Amino acid sequence: NMNIIIKTPKPYTLTIGDVQDEVVSVHVKVKDILKDMNIELGEKDYTYPELNDNVVTGGEIKIFKVKEVVEETQEVIPHENIVNNSNKLDIGVVKVVQEGKNGLKNIKVKKVFENDKLVSENVIEEKTVEKPVPKIVEKGTRNRLASSRGNTRYKKAITMTATAYDLSYESCGKKPGDKHYGLTASGTKARVGAVAVDPRVIPLGTKLYVESLDGTKDYGFCIAEDTGGAIKNNKIDLFFNTAKEVRNFGRRKVKVYILE
Repeated sequence: NMNIIIKTPKPYTLTIGDVQDEVVSVHVKVKDILKDMNIELGEKDYTYPELNDNVVTGGEIKIFKVKEVVEETQEVIPHENIVNNSNKLDIGVVKVVQEGKNGLKNIKVKKVFENDKLVSENVIEEKTVEKPVPKIVEKGTRNRLASSRGNTRYKKAITMTATAYDLSYESCGKKPGDKHYGLTASGTKARVGAVAVDPRVIPLGTKLYVESLDGTKDYGFCIAEDTGGAIKNNKIDLFFNTAKEVRNFGRRKVKVYILE
């Protein structure tokens, strides 16, 4: 009176990532087949077909091993650049009021791997460790000069080293009667208001205003008409009528306004 049940093992394909194995089992349900193979799944692992589904003979069971990893990195927060116009500064002048500094933040990223292949990554937390400090720059917009003639517009202001010269041999290397004595490089008469410059910095013929920076009287309005062997780069030579005035002036810093 005994019932005999014969179960014939059936072939299946078991796939994990890029690895495939041919297996046999008397079962047809996925979870039973895996139990037959002593294969245990983690909490987040899954299969296709699902565990409670049946598999046809010769069918494929795909196993997906899922691993989650949280990585923490640091990222620079670029500082902001702020430019403010200022009518207290000459046009063309740029002044750094505050140096900028980049900030720093910690970032936590969750990465999900299926069979050792990255399938997703998401930022789960961002925390600022150090706030960025903006760089603040003031850009000069002032282009009017207050003088005895009223307000005069100018295009640019340059701080230069000023010296002085006259018609003496010590200053110009010429004596009365010499060729070009008393004349500027432009061919005009040397006089108060004619100054020597480096033409690469200030073209000849440019109208200028020379302002004193030490509290003494300004040289005032003048024209770039002359040159000199020692007048290079940011140097300017101012004409005076007497050697005494030249000696008194000496060498000093001035602000030279290039007028419109």
